Amino acid sequence: MKRLLVFSALVLAIAVLAVPSYAAGPVWTAHAHFERVNPFFGCVVLKLDLQVTQTTASVEYWATDTCDNFETPHLTGTTALTPDQVSLGSFSTASLTNAVVDVESDDAFQEFTFNLTWTGNGNITVSHPIAGKGDVKRQTAAAVTGSAMALGPDGEFPLFSGSDVTDAEIAQVLHTLA
Repeated sequence: MKRLLVFSALVLAIAVLAVPSYAAGPVWTAHAHFERVNPFFGCVVLKLDLQVTQTTASVEYWATDTCDNFETPHLTGTTALTPDQVSLGSFSTASLTNAVVDVESDDAFQEFTFNLTWTGNGNITVSHPIAGKGDVKRQTAAAVTGSAMALGPDGEFPLFSGSDVTDAEIAQVLHTLA
């Protein structure tokens, strides 16, 4: 009987340690990639990649010069979100409201304020990670409306809008393969 109790405790301990990463529930995300030609320098394409979870917004911002074939350093930043700033939880819609994200690199800084809405297209697919590592997720492509305002010398101005989105989706991460 004692052996059975020890064996049961061992099995329980292994089961607890082997709980997959999705045990707390699926993680919802919204993603948007923006691109637009700089209105002042026609060879420069401004790019912004935004990833939103229920608790954070992460941004990567950079530019490419198509005339001289170079890319600027990437400015990155992350900010914590409050429940009233983000709405995620369905494939039909997601939103980000008044989220301020500061991005920086060694010698540059930019502040963005996001007010965006994602509308899913309803075609849900399942993606699997390449080479067996990464997220297994359900996702749907999405249209994005709203704006990403940038802070300039004269206050905020709209740098990106929904019409600048080249790729966007709402996703539910089911689990992660290591």
